[in-house]
Amino acid sequence: MSFGDIPQEVLENIALYTAIDPLLGPPAGLLSFVSSSKRTYDTLALNKNPLLYARICAAKFDLDAPARRLGKD
Repeated sequence: MSFGDIPQEVLENIALYTAIDPLLGPPAGLLSFVSSSKRTYDTLALNKNPLLYARICAAKFDLDAPARRLGKD
């Protein structure tokens, strides 16, 4: 098995855990991982995989804070 044979779902999980480690601060490790090959870039680019970046944002930020402060409406 080569790196090119890794399923997209596995690449997304690797990217997610790379981005959220450490939890505080920017997802600095993600850039290195996405730039590691053309396939990873094509699979994990922001315009091609917005759900991954939404998951990263949800993991790094408290998305319930605005609702607690401003109310549900």
